[in-house]
Amino acid sequence: IVNLAKLFAWLIVNGGLSVIILKTVTFTKLQSQSRLFFQLLFSHIILTQNASKRNPQLLVKIFINVVHNPTLAQGIMFFLHHFVKTGDILEEEEKEIVEWGCDVTKKAIQRSLSAEKIL
Repeated sequence: IVNLAKLFAWLIVNGGLSVIILKTVTFTKLQSQSRLFFQLLFSHIILTQNASKRNPQLLVKIFINVVHNPTLAQGIMFFLHHFVKTGDILEEEEKEIVEWGCDVTKKAIQRSLSAEKIL
């Protein structure tokens, strides 16, 4: 599961895939193995983008397209808040970066969703 999550994270970060591929996932009803996979996936996306220094624009660039699918956007925000941000599966030094990345991503999605509603 770990290596598969790292592969998908790498593909998403490097533009080979978009997070839109997750549109069929129901983040509120995941089984334990699926939940672990997505915890690892989102954690690795955040850690890969911010390994050397924190750059919120890189995360925004990855997740901005989810606003075109409000259900996916809400699901990702829910999952980041309840499962990824807690950092249960992470090393101590990674927890702070992932928590920061979750906050940045959630705020960017919320702002974009609000802007979509105005238009």
